[in-house]
Amino acid sequence: MKKFLLFNLLALICLCNAAGDVILDGTAKVTMDIKNPIEAEKTACKELETYIQRIFSAYKGKSRANARIVLQYDVQLGAQEFKIKCGSGKIIISGGRPQGVIYGAYWFLDRKMGVHLYDAHSEYCPSKEKITVKAFEKYGKPAIESRMYLFTSRAPLGHIQPSQRQPSGSRKRSEPEIWRKSRMVPAAGSPRYARSDPRQDV
Repeated sequence: MKKFLLFNLLALICLCNAAGDVILDGTAKVTMDIKNPIEAEKTACKELETYIQRIFSAYKGKSRANARIVLQYDVQLGAQEFKIKCGSGKIIISGGRPQGVIYGAYWFLDRKMGVHLYDAHSEYCPSKEKITVKAFEKYGKPAIESRMYLFTSRAPLGHIQPSQRQPSGSRKRSEPEIWRKSRMVPAAGSPRYARSDPRQDV
């Protein structure tokens, strides 16, 4: 009798955990629950839609989970702070202004969807039929409030073509290596490409 009750309890726990999971596929929708979204929030929405399309495009029509990703502005959060709540078929990404929502969107793409943006010119985007995201809650903000691109004597590093970059002096490490390891968030719309995950080479 005790074993039977224990089995039922474990089964109930598993079902409850599964009910909190969110399955993302090509049917996932991104919406903005923001009255007057600013440009960074519009960009966050566009980036999520773009990568959902790219990740699941090869398997379109094979799965219909119909999950939702909702973007919200939270007046109680700081300029770069964000919160993410995942469960019951919905993912809510909320943040402060001006950068909180887009930082939350990029964190979710990187940590939960496997999209890695290494710099303004390279990225890794997986191809999958679906992604199961376990229920979770996340609060985040950058460890350093003020950050900037590295400038050279000629132009910002982000505007130098790979063939034009020179070794960075006595370290014997090229600027692309330093840049790639920094994992800066690229500007929306910048050209990015990578056939495989460059982190394997780091």
